[in-house]
Amino acid sequence: MHVVIGGAGDAGQHLGMLLRAEGHEVAFVENNESAAARASNIDALVIKGDVSDPDSLKDAGIEKSDYYLGVTKDDSANLTSCSLANYYGCGTIARVNDPFLANEAVSRRYVHIGVDVVLCPPLITAAQISRVFSFPSSLRELRKRNMKTYHMVVEFRSPCRRKQISQLDLPTGSRIISVFRGVEQIIPLDPTVLQEEDELCILLDNRAKVEDVKKALGTGINPYKEVKDVFIAGATNTGLTLAQKLLDSDISVVIMEISKKKTEDVARTLPRASVIQSDPLGHGVLKKEEIGRFDVMLATGFGMERNLLIAVLAKQFGVPTALALVDRIDLKASVEKTLVDDVVVPNLLLVKTIMNLLRGGDPLRRKILRSEDILLKNTKVIRKMRCVGKAVGELSSAIGTVLIAGAVREGDAFIPEDNHMISEGERLFLLYYPTDRMAIDRWFSG
Repeated sequence: MHVVIGGAGDAGQHLGMLLRAEGHEVAFVENNESAAARASNIDALVIKGDVSDPDSLKDAGIEKSDYYLGVTKDDSANLTSCSLANYYGCGTIARVNDPFLANEAVSRRYVHIGVDVVLCPPLITAAQISRVFSFPSSLRELRKRNMKTYHMVVEFRSPCRRKQISQLDLPTGSRIISVFRGVEQIIPLDPTVLQEEDELCILLDNRAKVEDVKKALGTGINPYKEVKDVFIAGATNTGLTLAQKLLDSDISVVIMEISKKKTEDVARTLPRASVIQSDPLGHGVLKKEEIGRFDVMLATGFGMERNLLIAVLAKQFGVPTALALVDRIDLKASVEKTLVDDVVVPNLLLVKTIMNLLRGGDPLRRKILRSEDILLKNTKVIRKMRCVGKAVGELSSAIGTVLIAGAVREGDAFIPEDNHMISEGERLFLLYYPTDRMAIDRWFSG
C-alpha cells in the first residue's frame, strides 16, 4: 500500500512510523523546514511543499497512491488537499479540528467534494474520555441491584486477542456488553472478534465470580469507578463537548474558564453546568473550590504545561483522579501514572482512529462508521409487546443488533442467557445502535 501524508507534524510522523513498520510505502508533503527535517529520519519520501499544491502531491506520488491523509493543523488545507487527492483516485481522510465543520467525531460530511472520511480530534477525544465515566453510569440502576461493571484493555499478549466472544467461555452471570475500538463503540455479539487495544465493558451479576471472569479472559479486570462530580478546567472544544456528554449522563459538571466572554457563552450554552470565571492556577483557587470533593478533574485548556500543572495541583489537593490533555505523543508514557493519573493525547487518538480505518481493508467507501453512542433502553415488559414469549437469542436476528445487557424480575437483577424467555412484568436493559431504534420500538413499545 502507498500512502501520502499531508503534514509531518506530531500526528503525521507517528502515522508514518506505524505505516512503515507495517511495510507500507509512505511519502510526506510538508512546508515547514524543521518538521520536514524530522520526518526525514523516517524511511519515507519527504517533499518540501504545500499540501494544496497539485505539483507537490504529484512529486509525492499521489497518482499511484492508495490513500491520502490530510493531517495538518489547517482544516481548509486538509479538506482542499483531500479533494485534490481524490481526483487522482485516492481514498482520503481529512483531519478537521473545528467541531462545527466536522459535525461528528467521524463523518462523511464532505464526500461530495472528495473527502471520504472526516475525523475531528476534539470530538474523538471527548468521546474517548467520557465513555469511561458516562457509559457505566447509564447502567446505574443495575449497579444499584448488586450488578457490577468492570473494564479491561485487550493487549498484544492477552489470550482473548483474536478470539470470538463465543470462544471465551465466560461464566454464567457475566457478559461483555460493549467493545470500544478507537472511536467506535461496538455491541458485542457471539461472532465479534476481539482485537488488540479493544476496551471492554463487562457486566457481572451475583452468580459470577471475578476470578472466573479473569480466567476466561486470561487477564485482570478492573471495576469502573462511580463518577458523580467532574471538574473541567478549560472551556476548549474538547472540554465543552465532554461536558455535554457527561451532563447527558446525569453527571454533575463544573467548568472553570479564565476568559470572561467564554464563561458567559458557556453559561448560556450549557445551563445545567456550573461555570466559574477564574484561573485554576491562581493562588488558592483550586483549594477554595474544594477540588478534592470531585471524583475527576480534567485539565483540557490550552497549553500542555498548564494542563499538567493544574492536574498535579489537583492531585495534591486530594482529587481521586486527575487527567491532563497534552499535545505530544512521545510524552504520554513518561508522564502518565507518575505526575498525574492519565494523560490524553488527541493526536494519538487521531492516529489510532486512522490506523483502525486503514487496517479495515478499503473501509473508506464501504464501511459503516459507528462513531455515535450506543443507546440504552430501560423498559418494563407489558403483555402486548411483541417480545413477550420470545427467547433472548432470537431477538438479534429478528430486530438487528441488540443486546439485552440485564434484566430484573421480582426485584432480582440478572444477565439473561440466550434461552431465557421474556415474560410480562420483567424490566429489560437493551443496548442497540441508533439505526435500529425503529425496530426496537416495534418490539419493545406497548
